[in-house]
Amino acid sequence: MNLHSGFQLLCICFCSILLDSSQAAADPTTSEFLDSKVNHVYVVRRPLGSPTEWEPLTNRWKLVHSALILKTADKRFALLEYMEDGKTYLTEVSPRIVKEHVDDGYVVIRMKGQYVDPDRDGDGPIEFRWTRQLKGTKLAETHSLADLKKKMHELMAGKPYSLLKHNCHVAQEKLRKSIGLKVD
Repeated sequence: MNLHSGFQLLCICFCSILLDSSQAAADPTTSEFLDSKVNHVYVVRRPLGSPTEWEPLTNRWKLVHSALILKTADKRFALLEYMEDGKTYLTEVSPRIVKEHVDDGYVVIRMKGQYVDPDRDGDGPIEFRWTRQLKGTKLAETHSLADLKKKMHELMAGKPYSLLKHNCHVAQEKLRKSIGLKVD
C-alpha cells in the first residue's frame, strides 16, 4: 500500500465514522460546549416554514414554530428545537436583537435555526427572524446543554410528530415544566 492509498483509506474510514454517528451529524458542537451549564432560558418563536414562505397577517403569523434559547454561564447561546422530523436539535447561535418591544415584553432577533424540508437540498441551520421573551427565566446552574437536549428528546419520544398535538410547542413547554419553570 502506498502513501496515497493509505491516506484515501484513512479518509474513507473517518467519513464512515462520522456518517454512522448520529450524534456527530446532529450536534456539530463540542463536548466542552455541551457540558456548559445553562443559567437562563428564553422562549423564541418564528413563522412556520421557510423565510420565503412567511405570510404575515396584520403583523402576526398564521402558524409559528417555537423553541428555546439557552444561555450558558459563559455567555454563549444555544437554540434547542424539536422539529417535524421528530428529532431534537441543539445549535450554537449568536442572536442579534434587531428591534425592542419593551412595553410588550419581547424583542425581535435574527439568528439561525434548523429547517427540515424534504423538497430542499440539504437540511440545516438557516437564518430566521424570531421573537424572544424580553427577560426569559433564570435557572440555578444545574443543567448542562446536553442534559436539556436529552431530556427534551426523552419527553417527546414514543409518538410521531403531529402539527396539532405533538409538536415544538409541546416539547418546549414539557421541558420547561420538567425543570420547574412556569409555563403560561
